[in-house]
Amino acid sequence: DGDSNKRRRPFSKADGKKSVVDLRFACPFHKRNPGRHQTFTSCRDPGFTTVARLKEHLYRRHLLPPQCHRCCTTFTNDVTLREHQRDPRGCDVREQVPLEGFDKEQERRLKSKKKSQVHQTEEEKWKGVYRILFPDDGEADIPTPYIEYQPCTGQTGEPSNVVRFQEFSRLELPRLVRRTLEAVIEQEAQPLEDKMKERLVDIVKECQSQLLSMFQ
Repeated sequence: DGDSNKRRRPFSKADGKKSVVDLRFACPFHKRNPGRHQTFTSCRDPGFTTVARLKEHLYRRHLLPPQCHRCCTTFTNDVTLREHQRDPRGCDVREQVPLEGFDKEQERRLKSKKKSQVHQTEEEKWKGVYRILFPDDGEADIPTPYIEYQPCTGQTGEPSNVVRFQEFSRLELPRLVRRTLEAVIEQEAQPLEDKMKERLVDIVKECQSQLLSMFQ
């Protein structure tokens, strides 16, 4: 009848059996690297009904702690970090191990309320969050924002670790190499071209090793 037609829910293009209102938004970190975040229940399931709820999860789980840029030690808050930095004994410079998460500047952007966001759909807001968290990813690399449940057929239907690592490397390796090169450029005083030729192979090997630890 007429009333039932008004209450009928639209169907998702991604799943003909699941209505749009039943779809839940996925954690972007889990979407991008499900192997690493599989053990975090809040990242994996049951998902988030709104992007606002998703952001609450991001602030709780993925906001990076304050970190000393010299020794890479992390601290519980900015006060203890400042105390560490003011210590006259100083600290040793150590190689930075990439931490997966987002920093204070990205947090500020996530919390920013722009007028242009008022008319955005929840899906558009999710993609905006993804762009802030992973600015080096291209538009074609942005996944669907929704949790994708596999049918219970006795098989997971999930890609193998090799396939997932290949995809993870494709996204992460360029960014990791660039970040490592920038660190080398800041530290080296001798002619840059000669130094890069000497260290390029070692840099790539270091980045590959870091990728493995980040993926596991």
